[in-house]
Amino acid sequence: QVDLVGHSLGGIVSVLYAAAFPERVHRLVMIDSIGPISRKPDEVIEQMRKSIIKRMTGSGKAVVYPDIELAAKAREGGMIPLSPEAARMLVARSMKSSGEGFVWQTDPRLRHPSMMMMDEAQVSACLKKVVTPTRFLRATQGLLASRPELDSRLDAIANLDVVAVPGGHHCHLDGDVEPVIDAVRGFLDDAE
Repeated sequence: QVDLVGHSLGGIVSVLYAAAFPERVHRLVMIDSIGPISRKPDEVIEQMRKSIIKRMTGSGKAVVYPDIELAAKAREGGMIPLSPEAARMLVARSMKSSGEGFVWQTDPRLRHPSMMMMDEAQVSACLKKVVTPTRFLRATQGLLASRPELDSRLDAIANLDVVAVPGGHHCHLDGDVEPVIDAVRGFLDDAE
């Protein structure tokens, strides 16, 4: 058995794995993440269309940054903004040198639209299969802070503990990270 700690997409993958293979997961921690993004059933075909078009057209040419500092500055102002310190930390471990500068080393297909997405009833059915002791770190200014489906998702996981932590989506990386560290360590250490 393993302990899984996942943030965002990592939390989504971890909770689905815990649902599918409960015998293999000892403890589960999700940081500003509690199940897959869902779509309404009548949006399935449009989602599939977007995904197929993106797969056919590809990701385009990678952006090349002349240096790490310029890449960090660009990441600060991304879709989910980061402090300069957090952006530098993220960029330093997520970029690789190319002939002309630095590029992201992550697979660009990770940002492609998913081919199929579950509706909220399917997500709930998955979450109900999680029997592993689970902790959800709810970032007070995170992406999930005001999602209407959150309460039903919280009710779906039988053995769930919720801890509010300060900060936004990157609460584990940006700002006061001590409450996140304490909440993760405390939960995992209790199991020993």
